[in-house]
Amino acid sequence: MKMKKKTHKLSLSAEYGFSLIGIVTQEKDYKISWEINKLLGIELSKSKNLEINTNKKDIIKSFTVHTYLNNDLMINYNLISNKCENGVLLNQFKNIDFLFKIDVENNFNEIIEFINKIKSLSEIISVFEIKTSELKEKQKQYLIF
Repeated sequence: MKMKKKTHKLSLSAEYGFSLIGIVTQEKDYKISWEINKLLGIELSKSKNLEINTNKKDIIKSFTVHTYLNNDLMINYNLISNKCENGVLLNQFKNIDFLFKIDVENNFNEIIEFINKIKSLSEIISVFEIKTSELKEKQKQYLIF
């Protein structure tokens, strides 16, 4: 008598402690970084690019990253390009040019305040919050660094 092979699948859902703001603009990363620095009183600076190997023809996607760590509040800010010459980081948000990642749990009032301030910049076309629940698990992992 042949026994049927039984497979069990373990599914873990990790908690990600960051908030994400989508930014639409025609400006370059350094210009938006500079404008956000002036507006929010932070010091985003260019850091190592986020590189993702797609495993499709060994293509590596490289996204620019600007980072600032506020040591007093222990908050890390990241301005990440959503687009590169080989594609996009978040496929379901292809219209977004940049992701502004704030490494804090969802502080609704603070996020709304950031969105309203960033909207005031003349270089910005659109700004909105991206719910991390809308992201695929793999995409969330890309944003942990």
